[in-house]
Amino acid sequence: MRKFHAAHFSAFALAALVILPAAARADSNSLVLINASTGPIANFTGKNVNVGMIEDDLPATNNLSLGNIPFMGNFSTAAVVTVGSHATEVAGIITSTNPAVPGVAPGSTLFAVQSADATSSTDADRTNLVSAAFFLVTNKQVQVINLSMRTAIPGTNTTGTDYGSRGLDGLIAQTGVTIVKAAGNLGRNGTNTITEPGAAFNIITVGAVNNALAGSQTNVAAYSSQGFLADGRSEPDIVAPGGSGSVASPTPPPVDNLILNTTNNPAAGGGPFNATTTNSAGTSFAAPHVVGVVARLDQVAQSLTGVFTNPATAAHAQDSRVIKAVLMNSATKLPGWNQQGTTTNGGVINVVHPLDPIQGSGLLNAGQSYLQLAAGQYDPTIRPGITMTATNPFVPLTGWDLDNVGTPSGLRSSVTNTYQLNQLVAGAVSLTLDWNRDIDTAANNFNVLGLANLDLSLWSSPNSAFTNVSLYAKSVSSVDNLQQLYFTNLPSAYYEVSVDFSNYVAGTGTTPLSVTYALAWNFTVPEPSTLLLAMMGLAMMLRLGRRRRP
Repeated sequence: MRKFHAAHFSAFALAALVILPAAARADSNSLVLINASTGPIANFTGKNVNVGMIEDDLPATNNLSLGNIPFMGNFSTAAVVTVGSHATEVAGIITSTNPAVPGVAPGSTLFAVQSADATSSTDADRTNLVSAAFFLVTNKQVQVINLSMRTAIPGTNTTGTDYGSRGLDGLIAQTGVTIVKAAGNLGRNGTNTITEPGAAFNIITVGAVNNALAGSQTNVAAYSSQGFLADGRSEPDIVAPGGSGSVASPTPPPVDNLILNTTNNPAAGGGPFNATTTNSAGTSFAAPHVVGVVARLDQVAQSLTGVFTNPATAAHAQDSRVIKAVLMNSATKLPGWNQQGTTTNGGVINVVHPLDPIQGSGLLNAGQSYLQLAAGQYDPTIRPGITMTATNPFVPLTGWDLDNVGTPSGLRSSVTNTYQLNQLVAGAVSLTLDWNRDIDTAANNFNVLGLANLDLSLWSSPNSAFTNVSLYAKSVSSVDNLQQLYFTNLPSAYYEVSVDFSNYVAGTGTTPLSVTYALAWNFTVPEPSTLLLAMMGLAMMLRLGRRRRP
């Protein structure tokens, strides 16, 4: 059960609303681009999932294209709140029920809050943002929150030390809610351009790609803000359709590469808005694509069917760490994706930057995310303890886990958990590990308690008994709270994955007894034509295999 602290949100008051012409956004092409239109994921709409959105204006609820929006509130300093096109466009991407321009999660219920004054920007916006987020979780029980605010917060921080980033990280760590933030539109300024609070550790930060039609190349939009961050961390986490071009674009982009949305003009006699279409772009519209997919995945878990008949497993499947690992592990790598600084030493691949600084883990893939999540949760095969070693079944080719790894301060679990596959695999593999930064939520200051440093390692063996294991690759970023390994040419072998506690960088806290993490993995099996070569390779590995790690 989630636990909440009501003390973190300010007194709520709904301001007067001024209705202006606005726009409801959605796009059937972008749903194809993120692989959300076919397969099992297409059967889910986000039904019975509460979604929150925080903006610097509010959506037009009398727009017939929008879905269920039973609540709008104001946490900003503005005395009068204006319903604006930006919030309505973002809301439409999530909940539009118009079949001509469908939303990603039209069955979800949307709760909208304004936290900033669109006409100005003050330091109070950070406090208002955190208060609004706590309110949505504690009072409206939202499971995912979209942040696409246009207002720039003074002194933009890209180290995650600002109040807003700490507060949001604390909310996520305390409740398990998923928070998704638009990366920003400053990519033309180069690296380290993620906008605040996109540098928070526990959120999902989203860049944008052009809304390319089928058969044409999908690229990251030039305006999409980039990493690495000022402290060296990898951002964004993932990219999604936001359209190409921007207000700052030197030349107008092709219309086909923008996001199609519904612009609304007041109908005669003051009736519901009529729908006409227009186009625009920005990471503001990439983030709600991710939010819509999260709502669908939450519905998958809540359905208590298939692998989620166990309520505990269903709850784990909705944890923000699992959702983040699943989305990132399932993302489609676009041309040019790479992990900068990767080296090979003694035959071992060492990854120090887990994500590409422009496209993160790649393009959002809703269909693959469903398959990753629906594969189910599996315990580590080996969990060494102080007095005994727990041995569980082998894990399948695809799956995930929400588990904990021990620290030197604790005795109840090991500092290494190992997941073994008992079948020969080759070709492509994707592994993603993430965990939360620890925040003190007992008071409104949200002090950083500390951050664990976990490593992700991939080991190979010539046999399913794993009697002769060699380290193949490891992701060992010392600044990120995630690790990722991705290969398309994995040699045929038996493999195991280990999650290792390395150290704990303490803030105001001390090293905990254990660290909870989410791990997602996906392997492929070798093609029949490669079996002969695989056998030859295994014979060579038997001769050259090194000792197992100490």
